[in-house]
Amino acid sequence: MWQFKIHPEFRLQGIGNSNLDEWKEYANELRNASDISTAEIGEFLLEWFNSNSTIELTTSGSTGTPKPIHLQKEHMIASAEATAKYFGLYAKTTALLCMPAKFVAGKMMLVRAMHMGWKLDFVPPSQNPLLANNEYDFVAMTPYQVHHSLVDLHKAKIVLIGGGAVDADLHKQLQSSQSRAYASYGMTETCSHVALRPINGPNATEIYQATKNVHFSVDNRNCLVIDAPRVHKGVLTTNDVVELKSETSFEWKGRFDSVINSGGVKIHPEIVEQKLSPHLSCNFFIGSLPDTILGNKVVLLIESEKSLPKEALQTAYQDLDKYEVPKEVFYLKNFLWTDTGKIKRQATLELI
Repeated sequence: MWQFKIHPEFRLQGIGNSNLDEWKEYANELRNASDISTAEIGEFLLEWFNSNSTIELTTSGSTGTPKPIHLQKEHMIASAEATAKYFGLYAKTTALLCMPAKFVAGKMMLVRAMHMGWKLDFVPPSQNPLLANNEYDFVAMTPYQVHHSLVDLHKAKIVLIGGGAVDADLHKQLQSSQSRAYASYGMTETCSHVALRPINGPNATEIYQATKNVHFSVDNRNCLVIDAPRVHKGVLTTNDVVELKSETSFEWKGRFDSVINSGGVKIHPEIVEQKLSPHLSCNFFIGSLPDTILGNKVVLLIESEKSLPKEALQTAYQDLDKYEVPKEVFYLKNFLWTDTGKIKRQATLELI
């Protein structure tokens, strides 16, 4: 039977309770809130407080088709401890929850706070969750949120970025930020991140380093294989193509299941997007469409009502290999987006 002790320093929205019954009562109040994001927090807390040893979620798709999964609560605690140790965030750390609690990133913020004794505030997920004047030691955000929070980012000492790739434009803008920004690599199956890399500061790098007790290898596709016994039972084979640097470090290249085979040449959309990013200020992504000669042709989708000048596109293409240059460009007024700020690539592609 699951037994869990709440750190006596834990505060949620400024509230601290002396025993589990009081926390359950507060969780019930949150669950009954009219705001969906608040209700999700209450729902998770009640699930965490029950006697079951697991939490049910849906996988992220990093290891294949999304499917239901049960995470061990003890694994989630181990992940929380690893994060706290890496960043040196212990009791009385101030933190902000601004991601949905129905996903693993939001759940893990609550677990870290409860287990380590953090003072955790929460706000509804939004473009810029740092609009208020409060300052925090730690906040986890998506790249989409960070993009829209740059003017307020100084209010967080450490910013953990996950849920998507940090593009070249955001990477450049973070170099002048007072906050310490980190890119994370992880998934639902591993209870959030298992590797981190500093984005700015003297130790900035493109190489991800494993958190404690995590080791890496690759399969015959050069896809990452994770051995993280404290947060996942057995090895975990992903669909992320990497360049392995050591058994504890790698450089991420792209998704194996998004590779475009165009005329026998394998093209990683994510790498092409990194090259285009400094030249395109609007939302965009690289996809493919069937082609009678090439099999699949590279196409560029741009979220805009107006077409870009031909010269602007030629400038954007200057860093691309000849096989990476899009054969067609499509403009859409609006892309389709997930709740966590990711583009629904296939669904958006089908719009054209």
